[in-house]
Amino acid sequence: MRRQGIAAGALHARRPAAQGLLTTASKAPGGGYAYNTASVPLLAEALKLAVSTYLLARQRRVAPEAARTTRSLRGAALFVVPSLIYWLHNNVQARAPGRGPRRAQGRAAAAARRTGMPCV
Repeated sequence: MRRQGIAAGALHARRPAAQGLLTTASKAPGGGYAYNTASVPLLAEALKLAVSTYLLARQRRVAPEAARTTRSLRGAALFVVPSLIYWLHNNVQARAPGRGPRRAQGRAAAAARRTGMPCV
């Protein structure tokens, strides 16, 4: 069971990086996107919700005692702080001036010219 938890944690840690890489890889030749990039996190969260719901339902069929959920207000309140931090981070990252993809590419290209090292 411990190995499964470690594997799930490692997979979960790689998901945000994959989301960013896939979004960047889907750029149109002109540098823009053929879709609203704000929909990417929404769809990613919806997918996580669907997968989590399926896994919880399956766990409840196999071993109902292992799939207990928190029913106390105090237990549920513990999830508020990480949720707020996650929400704040996403909003600051999306709305910060000069944090857009073109600005980042410009900084990377300028750094590459200064150092003589290629942009990755």
